Parts: sequence; C-alpha cells; structure tokens
Amino acid sequence: MPYALEQPFISLEDYLDGERDVHFRSEYIDGYIYAMASASEQHNTIAHTFGTAIDNVLANECRVWQSDMKVIGHHQDKNFSYYPDIIAACGENTGNQYARTNPLLIVEVLSPS
Repeated sequence: MPYALEQPFISLEDYLDGERDVHFRSEYIDGYIYAMASASEQHNTIAHTFGTAIDNVLANECRVWQSDMKVIGHHQDKNFSYYPDIIAACGENTGNQYARTNPLLIVEVLSPS
C-alpha cells in the first residue's frame, strides 16, 4: 500500500529565512513548499528576450528581474512566494532584498509540459 509523505506546515517567515541557503529553489503556497523544475534553453531564451524588451520601455525608476527574484504576496488570507520568469517593479524595495512585494508586471513563460 503506497503512503504519502506528510508535509509539515511552514510559516512564510521560516520559508524565506531558509530559502536563501538552498541548492534548489522552491515556491511557497500557504504553508507548503513545492520544488521548482529547471527551465529549458528555449524557455530561458524567450524569457530573456521578453525581459529585455520590457526593460527597454520602462521608466528609469523601474527595473526588470528574471527568475531569481521572488514575489511575495497575500490573497484571501493566504501567503505565497513565487519565482516568476519576469518581474517588473518601480520604486524602492522596502524590506527583503531577495523579494518584491510590489510588482507592476509578472510574466510566466508557458510550455506544453
């Protein structure tokens, strides 16, 4: 009989503290951590090309980040932290320098898998 591993609830703060020193990135959805798959060459090429195009039209106080900058958010009393393919945000980042809480734009490159 197969058994599922029980995953303990982890606070957003504990996830963010631990995420800085890991070899594999993961995403956080309301207390649970999910491993991220690696991206293909084509996926990275599309994200880079699109990120560059976005960066070229943004105002000077705005920046674009690709895949290594987390977005932290809250929706309907649930916390989440994702690594989108592209984030654009304007203004100073207050708080965690490894994440943004004020994205202007979030882009995900989709693939058949």
